[in-house]
Amino acid sequence: MFREFFGRWSISKAAAMAAFDEFFTAETVWENVGLITTVGIEEAKALVDAEPPGFETMIVDFKFVVSQGPHVFTERIDAFYNAAGELLMPARVAGVAEIRDGRIITMREYFIPPANSGTAGAATNA
Repeated sequence: MFREFFGRWSISKAAAMAAFDEFFTAETVWENVGLITTVGIEEAKALVDAEPPGFETMIVDFKFVVSQGPHVFTERIDAFYNAAGELLMPARVAGVAEIRDGRIITMREYFIPPANSGTAGAATNA
């Protein structure tokens, strides 16, 4: 289910937005640690609509996925592309989500963007 959620992001921004309707709830808390926290479907969609600028698709390369009870832990590389298929930004991500009744209830993600991405407040590689 978690892979399916992120798989939609590789299709188009519209498909990513529709995935929130299917996999989030009105109470889902999506915490992008150190950056922004959204609550509910509409706030999550607003974040995806704005960040990163020019984003049209995102390809997720899962390095590690494990589930324990209702929790899913991941390590992955998220590669954001514009409509022309040009790479905008890769980001290393580790996260944990809680799943209940086929929906993501909480999702905490820790991003390490490249040093030249200009993402304010985010950690960079040392």
